[in-house]
Amino acid sequence: MGSLLRGVSRVRWDALRGAQHVPAAGIPALLSRIAYGDEDIVRLAVEELADCVC
Repeated sequence: MGSLLRGVSRVRWDALRGAQHVPAAGIPALLSRIAYGDEDIVRLAVEELADCVC
């Protein structure tokens, strides 16, 4: 991950759960897509992230 998301790799994502009690292990990839993707990729990743945390 780039410097923008430097601290993300230190989080124990496998120990966390999202709003639907689904493992949060996929969140770093979503954050990366939001940080570095084009407009369409970002829009989809934001929707997926919202599903994970809401």
